[in-house]
Amino acid sequence: KLKSVQTQGDLFGDFALSPQEIYRSLDTLCVLSEEIQLQMHHAITKQIGRTGVLVFYDVTNYYFETDLDDELVEIDGETIPAFRKRGPSKENRPNPIVQMGLFMDTNGIPIAFQLFPGNCNDVKTYLPAVEQVKKQFGIERIVVVADKGMNSKTNIVETLQNQDGYLFSQKIRGTRGAPKDLQDFALDPEGWIFNEHETFAQKSMIRKRILNKKEVTEKVLVTWNQKYDFREKVRRQKSIEYAEKLTASERFRLTMKKGGKRYLEVEQLDEETGEIRRLTPHISIDEEQIALDE
Repeated sequence: KLKSVQTQGDLFGDFALSPQEIYRSLDTLCVLSEEIQLQMHHAITKQIGRTGVLVFYDVTNYYFETDLDDELVEIDGETIPAFRKRGPSKENRPNPIVQMGLFMDTNGIPIAFQLFPGNCNDVKTYLPAVEQVKKQFGIERIVVVADKGMNSKTNIVETLQNQDGYLFSQKIRGTRGAPKDLQDFALDPEGWIFNEHETFAQKSMIRKRILNKKEVTEKVLVTWNQKYDFREKVRRQKSIEYAEKLTASERFRLTMKKGGKRYLEVEQLDEETGEIRRLTPHISIDEEQIALDE
């Protein structure tokens, strides 16, 4: 990126490269990209003994200042992939983007990256990226740590079939949250193991479930963090206070903010008789939703 050229003085080594020099080198770097990553991996492994067995994987994307998506192009019989496509931008931009999947080791040092078209959903990058990094670096078995964006039935089943391991995060609440048995387990006050200062706690269980018609045995780890708990309580209280202001019908209709609306229950109410009807909305605080989030 251009920013890398602008901040090259902060990097290790003595660099004085112009943007034009970088631009001229991009075609060559593209051809040698996998080989460069492999040689860097060997050098880092030699220096710090990196194994590459336990890795972290995440996806980000880059936007481009263009109005048009890329189209497939064929040059000398070779099909050039169309990477710049409109998709779920991390910055909520309407521009075409390119997805990048990045692997890092336990020291936070990048191992490898892979590019995907911008209209490729995060979850669909996981299996191709894992397969590529195993092949590229000769890794027989890999354990991947990733956020909830990679947590899907297909990814879990395929990972286990490939004799690999996974540690995926999972939301407890919400429409895409954990199933009821996990929610009950997480909310059960029994079985928690706290650290010395009682600022962190965890508990675990082994469960079996059917995914894509296959039985999967997995360990579920639930954690609690005091700082995160406090932050969520502050955010929730602000949303509740905002929701209370929105109980005035006109203000509710005018606002487009979603945070406070989560805690509102809207019914059509006849203000004279108190009966539910279709014309006039009656807006009140949804106490059940607040209790659920707490």
